[in-house]
Amino acid sequence: MQRSSGWDLDSLQREWAHEEMQHLVLEYFAGTLDYDMHKVVEEHLSHCGACREFMVFLRRLHSALVALDADRHNTCVHNPVEGRV
Repeated sequence: MQRSSGWDLDSLQREWAHEEMQHLVLEYFAGTLDYDMHKVVEEHLSHCGACREFMVFLRRLHSALVALDADRHNTCVHNPVEGRV
């Protein structure tokens, strides 16, 4: 059934399922999934390029935040005045 917005019911269901999977990818990245769900997400990642790209983004973001925190910590330790500014 085609809707005026251009979406059909199957497309909407796939989109909603993929959005739910992206939430699971976040939990996968955080390490909070149980074993069975971890395997489900790994299987999804094996064939979904968009979610693999999302994982790359999450890893880069995490690395940048860790580096930023380390820089902030080093500034506070080595130059307490500058660290408070």
